[in-house]
Amino acid sequence: MKQPRLQLRGRSRALRSFGLAVAVLATTAMAAVLPPGGTIALHGTTLALLPGLKATVVQDVNHPITLTTPSGPLLAVFHERVTKEVATGTLDFYFWLETVKKPLQADKVEVVLTSYNGFLTGAEYRTDGSGLMGPYQAKRDPTGTEVTFTFRGVTIGPAPAQWTRAAFVRTNSKIEKLGGIARISVDGLAPAAVKIYQP
Repeated sequence: MKQPRLQLRGRSRALRSFGLAVAVLATTAMAAVLPPGGTIALHGTTLALLPGLKATVVQDVNHPITLTTPSGPLLAVFHERVTKEVATGTLDFYFWLETVKKPLQADKVEVVLTSYNGFLTGAEYRTDGSGLMGPYQAKRDPTGTEVTFTFRGVTIGPAPAQWTRAAFVRTNSKIEKLGGIARISVDGLAPAAVKIYQP
């Protein structure tokens, strides 16, 4: 008779811990929680609005890619950066896109990031850095594995604005590892893919 009560207490503690973790993400200004199956509108944020983003850089990688566009191949760079928040020790996963020689003009650009299953996530982009535009929407697939950022009416380049603003996935993970994949597609054409860090 005692065992079910012990299990219930353990479950209650787990639910309380989960609820606290959700609250940490939910109560931060301008960084909406993105649950599995969810879709949120993005508006941009800054360190002043969201002081919890103060962090140290733990990974910073530039990936040369070739985007398939309606007007032909386009050389670009997928920048990824992983930061560790000073206050919590949790990780944020940033990216931005840069064109190399020619500007990019497209109706839609999608960036799909994996793998986030088993982790809490929030999403937004930074407006307190350089860059021309941020994504208007982020969504997460029902399994929680993929986070997709969507840009509309994209114009990147020519100089000086040759890159997007830095978008990020905020997580409750404290460890990063190689094994994720970023897929970048333009107007629904075949995506470029690179191996990235994941929680």
